Amino acid sequence: MPRKHAPAFTPEAASASASTQHNLPALQAKMKRDPEGYTEELRQLHRHFKSSVFLFRQQAALSTTNTGGEVAKELDDLAMFLANVAPFYREDIADLPGQIAGLLDANARRLPQGLREHLVKALILMMNRKTVDLEDTTCQFSEAADSYKELERSSLMQLFMELQVIGDRTVKKHAFSHIVHSIRRMNQKSKNESKNRKLQNILCNHLKAEEESRAKRAFTILYDLHRRRVWFDENTTNAICDACFCWKYANYSKSRF
Repeated sequence: MPRKHAPAFTPEAASASASTQHNLPALQAKMKRDPEGYTEELRQLHRHFKSSVFLFRQQAALSTTNTGGEVAKELDDLAMFLANVAPFYREDIADLPGQIAGLLDANARRLPQGLREHLVKALILMMNRKTVDLEDTTCQFSEAADSYKELERSSLMQLFMELQVIGDRTVKKHAFSHIVHSIRRMNQKSKNESKNRKLQNILCNHLKAEEESRAKRAFTILYDLHRRRVWFDENTTNAICDACFCWKYANYSKSRF
């Protein structure tokens, strides 16, 4: 089996990290004022982020407990920094949402709680600023494959549904709130039936899941959107009614209605 190599981590990238890590807010302000003037610094920090993701994956593969330490701290700082400047460098870091989503998808339960929460916040920040949308698909990567080889495509909606059942109450709250907020905002001025149908299908699939916790999260979201009259079409109404008569929701639905 060929040896796996981390993404290119040049001396320049390391130097950029060492010289700016303690002053990322100042660099962020400069990038917002003059994006073109700091493109190279942005690319160096993005390379450093990708190298840190690779190193973290290697540590996680060798550890049976939560992986923390210096690499996790760098990921935390760089993820939030890059998410904040992403609207100014859409082409240069177009793959950032996929990199963060892939890390969460593969290692969510093993991430330190603080890092996990900040990675979720970074994705929410990029979605709020229209860098990426909830229904968009992102490349998911496998640590078992060659460096950053695309494994599959998965929507951020699917990821945010999964994040609600990993046992982290704070992340669960963030994921739930953002799904509801994002869908409400999407339907404020007009309804995009194609986008709505795509998201509804994801929720309906989770509603049929054998695992009760997954199904209940989908039920809660559908009910909340119906209650707020965001989704009150026939399909949503029927899905909620069918769920109320299902044994999995017998006690749960009584407490909701």
